[in-house]
Amino acid sequence: MSPAPSCPLPGDDTPPRARDGRRTRRTTAIAAGAAALAGVAVAGTLAGAQEERRATGATAQAASTSNAAPVRVLVKRGLRGKTGARGKAGAKGAKGTPGAQGPAGTSASDVARSLTINWKGKTFAGRDTATADVPSIGRLDLKCTPDTQELRLTPSRSDARTVATVDRFQSASGAHERRASGGDPIIVPLPVNGMITAVFSIEPLGGDGGGGPAPATLTLSSEIKLNADPGDPADFNFCYVAAQVLQPGR
Repeated sequence: MSPAPSCPLPGDDTPPRARDGRRTRRTTAIAAGAAALAGVAVAGTLAGAQEERRATGATAQAASTSNAAPVRVLVKRGLRGKTGARGKAGAKGAKGTPGAQGPAGTSASDVARSLTINWKGKTFAGRDTATADVPSIGRLDLKCTPDTQELRLTPSRSDARTVATVDRFQSASGAHERRASGGDPIIVPLPVNGMITAVFSIEPLGGDGGGGPAPATLTLSSEIKLNADPGDPADFNFCYVAAQVLQPGR
């Protein structure tokens, strides 16, 4: 159908054909705007419906979750596995601080040593010597044979001075002497018929000294006869020596 011809407005000198084209364009623009508005309205309606459906679904899901019964899960423990191999040892830790000093120990026991020689005649083999150790001072060796009659102290230390203070008595006479050694033996002759008293001690080589072993004391008595003549009985010679060493504990 052809559009109706348009009527000219007063004072409009536009030709009829031009006026009809302008009216046609205006009608088309109005129709397009209406269609756009209708599309917006439809889109809004569809979006609202979708949002409502999502809200309804979420509410239903929440209601379903809140009303669902709790599920109980039972876990059964399995058998215990074998013990694995032992791992390597870790690095050694730092050395700890020294501990406190412990209480003092009990005092050392007193020392008592005895030496004895007892023979007569010619049967002195195996019975002519005696030995005793003096702790931290040395070793005492007693010997009485037809060739040797002596008391020998062999020091146990060479880094200190070992001293023997000796009193030797023979019949009505006596002698006092002090012998010191840095490690060599100290030899004291036995009296033929007499006694010996001695003190054995350790002295520092220098300085004021300090703690050390306790001194030891010796008491000895001897009776010896070794000058038998060829015609005398076989038991004419003899040697009897008895000695004791005492050292207090510290």
